[in-house]
Amino acid sequence: MKMILLLSVIVYIVTACGEGDPRPIETANSIIEKLINVSCDQSPILVEQDDITEGGITFEPACYQITEPLSVPAGTALTIMPGSILEFEENTNISTLGGVIIAKGTESSLITFRGKIQEKGFWQGVRFSRGDGQTSILDHVIIEDAGGQSYSSPSRRSASLMLVGNELRSSVPQDLLPANASITNSIIRNGDNVGIYIGKDVILDGFKNNTITGHSQHPITFLKPADIKWLDASSLLHGNDIGMVNIESKNLHDEEDAQIKSISIPYFLAQGLDVRTHLTIAPGVTLIFANGTEFLVSTHAAALTAIGTPDHHITLQSLDKLRGSWFGLRLHDTESISRKLPIVSEIRYVDISSGGQKLSRSPNTANLVLTASTGNQTRLKISYVILENSLGYGFQFERNTIPLSFDHSIITNNELAAGLLHSDNLQYLDASNDYTGNDIDQIKVSPVDIKPGINPENSQIWPKANVEYAFNNNLVVSGQLRIQPGTHLSFAPSKEIRIVGTTSQFIALGTADEKIIFSRTEDSVNGWGGIRFFNSGNLNNQLKHIIITYAGGGSHSFPKANILLSSGPLSGMPAIPSYVSISESEILNSANYGVWVADDSRADIDKETVFYSGNINEDYKKGF
Repeated sequence: MKMILLLSVIVYIVTACGEGDPRPIETANSIIEKLINVSCDQSPILVEQDDITEGGITFEPACYQITEPLSVPAGTALTIMPGSILEFEENTNISTLGGVIIAKGTESSLITFRGKIQEKGFWQGVRFSRGDGQTSILDHVIIEDAGGQSYSSPSRRSASLMLVGNELRSSVPQDLLPANASITNSIIRNGDNVGIYIGKDVILDGFKNNTITGHSQHPITFLKPADIKWLDASSLLHGNDIGMVNIESKNLHDEEDAQIKSISIPYFLAQGLDVRTHLTIAPGVTLIFANGTEFLVSTHAAALTAIGTPDHHITLQSLDKLRGSWFGLRLHDTESISRKLPIVSEIRYVDISSGGQKLSRSPNTANLVLTASTGNQTRLKISYVILENSLGYGFQFERNTIPLSFDHSIITNNELAAGLLHSDNLQYLDASNDYTGNDIDQIKVSPVDIKPGINPENSQIWPKANVEYAFNNNLVVSGQLRIQPGTHLSFAPSKEIRIVGTTSQFIALGTADEKIIFSRTEDSVNGWGGIRFFNSGNLNNQLKHIIITYAGGGSHSFPKANILLSSGPLSGMPAIPSYVSISESEILNSANYGVWVADDSRADIDKETVFYSGNINEDYKKGF
């Protein structure tokens, strides 16, 4: 080896590696083309494995010819000086096997690893495996013409630069430390397969200002989602055949405060993402999910903070952008009901599209899904999101989930409807949302039971939406419910609003310009059950500036009407006369009575301002 080093100095002085084949180089700091000398036409120094001996080895500035795979064993540091050019024969590589490679060039004197023939995949590339805790360094380095297949099976991974821990080498001692590397100010180009592959048991002590371009696959592939924390916007990753950073596995479980930073191209999640920690996604990030995958945030340790900006939204979508090609984003059991976490998940300026693929054995089908099992809950703040092009709903919120805020959002172009939610969640919606432009312009409401003590004020307030709330079940109000002006509620045949019990209170207070509408669903020709007060004597019950139409159905034993007041024994409790005040309203098109009031109940109706029309039987009927 001493002879090689001596000759290298002579060759460097006399030939400077020749003057042929200058090629433009892009740096990540400034997109300025520089002509550098990469020719080894004159007398390269032949290096063989026997020359890589234990201890410190230095390649002085010169041209080196590599004709067989080289490995740097444990206890060895190979130092490559600025200006050196390593030219590799076909099917060769250089790797660490417990040792380290220190290749520190300069801006004006780069170090080059290249193939003898300048074509993609001519040689195999540079590989870092497990080491002794020392860090291999590539700084101001060029790696080109690499990425050739090095295994008999074409399914095995290949890349211009591989950081693989020990997963590809069974001969690596298991007691060695992870592969440590620092890659800065370097160019990896014109390679077959992937630019950089980062496997398990790898630590990047630095990754800045690199350019990875001209590869036939992804610029970078990560085995583990946790390791993408090393990427940032300082590196240029354009110009590869697949313009995405590839992430092979989905589990993000043990990493504390995991993060996905904004880079110049999207991330591709080949198996989706399963998050069981706190994950932060930066503004401008685009996550593209393989078809049939899901973005799941679950368990009590999990939280999601995805906050974009007006100019830099966060995007979650599938690869082919077709409706239902992936499941979407789902948060599940992120808290115990008895023990709330200090971090509340939040998405703001986030666009989610192409979801709604139905999970097996589950009714969940939406771009955004919140679920919780018994004893748990899921909370999420939602602002300025776009939920579109779902095969199911835009959003779906199940029981024991709480969208703490849901405002200034657009839910459009979804197949089933804008959303499906449990009735407890209607109170969290906001009139600033736009729910129009879906195949069915409705918000569907699932099992409905408004009980006492839903929130600290013991009351729910339902805001208006620019589409109707559609009910396929009875709305049973045993607590307190107030409907905001401009709200439209529609009901399937025979389904009713039932205000029941001494704790119940129902206030539907519209305005002259924004009436509250109660109607049947658009696809129904039969009457719905109407508004029925049963044992509800609350003197605050009020209907003002409402329109109620096409009711008078129902399955109860009382006379049918758009508005019905009655009483009777219930669960061992005596009958209690019901009450409601009705004014400035329209009671229309009942299949039976307009208003029916039992003998012991009372409806204070302003005869001057209440209008009746189209009711089959009497507009007002007192008693049987």
